Amino acid sequence: MSGSGAPAAYETVGIAWGRSDQTARGMSEEISISRIVDDLSQPVELVFRRMLREPRRSREELRRLVAQHLVRLESAAREDDFIDAPMAGHIAHLCHRLIDTIAPPVAEDHRRVVQAAALYFALADDVEGDTISLIGLDDDRQVVTA
Repeated sequence: MSGSGAPAAYETVGIAWGRSDQTARGMSEEISISRIVDDLSQPVELVFRRMLREPRRSREELRRLVAQHLVRLESAAREDDFIDAPMAGHIAHLCHRLIDTIAPPVAEDHRRVVQAAALYFALADDVEGDTISLIGLDDDRQVVTA
């Protein structure tokens, strides 16, 4: 449980990424890609590194991909009780908050990490399939909060 009363898994982006609230609102801070990948399990790291190599996407496109995936998960959750729709909503919210941090000017590594995290969430069939596994969103949460 965090000081805000939220469970640790539901930390805000600024806290989850080790930034102060002031930094999360737009002050630039250098991000270490190696530190982030070091926090990921090996299978998740491999997919995340693949997402880091994806071509640059606009903030609007990233928002659209995150929103579309959330709609798919919420729809699937109506049919399968094991899909954690509130968790999916929270991860999508964190992705949107991260996307907010990549308005110019922003360091290229920061933009790449945020884009990779959003793209990872938007993948239905990542390390743990989001709709086919009881722990399908755990890897997504791991990436977004690394």
